[in-house]
Amino acid sequence: MATKRNLQTQKVVSLGGGTGHFIWLRGATNHNDPVRNTAIASTWDSGGSSGELRVKEGILPPGDYMQCILGMMEDEEQLQEAIIILKDRAGGHPLVNQLAAKAEKAHHGVEGGIEGLKKLFRVRGNIIPVSLLDVDLNSETKNGNCFNREHLLDKLKGDPKFSLEDEVSRIFLEPLPKANPKALEAILAADKIIFPPGSPYTSIFPHLLIDGIPQAIQKTKGKLVIALNLMTTKGEDHHLTMTTWL
Repeated sequence: MATKRNLQTQKVVSLGGGTGHFIWLRGATNHNDPVRNTAIASTWDSGGSSGELRVKEGILPPGDYMQCILGMMEDEEQLQEAIIILKDRAGGHPLVNQLAAKAEKAHHGVEGGIEGLKKLFRVRGNIIPVSLLDVDLNSETKNGNCFNREHLLDKLKGDPKFSLEDEVSRIFLEPLPKANPKALEAILAADKIIFPPGSPYTSIFPHLLIDGIPQAIQKTKGKLVIALNLMTTKGEDHHLTMTTWL
């Protein structure tokens, strides 16, 4: 872990989701001044516990922003203890997602809930939902098949028949959301904008479909950094090359 003397002091903004974003944030927290790190979290998860709570509780799906909170914790021992405790599934949902749902309800909104959770976990970095609108991520394939909601696209990754015969050709958000103004402010003020490793169609590309995000990236003076995946995923991005990514 970097010492205080070795910490960089750049304003770094990352846009992503899932495990790839978490891993990136662990490194950023250890090597850049945590106060100057901003994680812009995805908000279209529809699968698993996060998706169920989204419908049942009427909240934004908490899975991705909770990954950001854990990823930005500065005490490694505290993080490991949190991971052990928060994966408990009492009540049918992981405690980490139940905690997020309760925080959003207690603070009358996702942004207030995140600020409360940051205090609880002693997180000094910034965590911003990319949009505050409840949206679905839908997709179409080269052969004309349509999949509504993000979790159905995720299932394609394990379908060998789909991998051989078809591929994703288009993704879109419904309804089309506007970006969270705080996300735009962070991007415009950033020294670096990072797209970390992650699923291109469910964690990375959807950020660019949100009204205001591409425009802010084009306008900012910050340097854009894209961390490509080491491997492709059958049924999703096996047909994407480095050139098509860029």
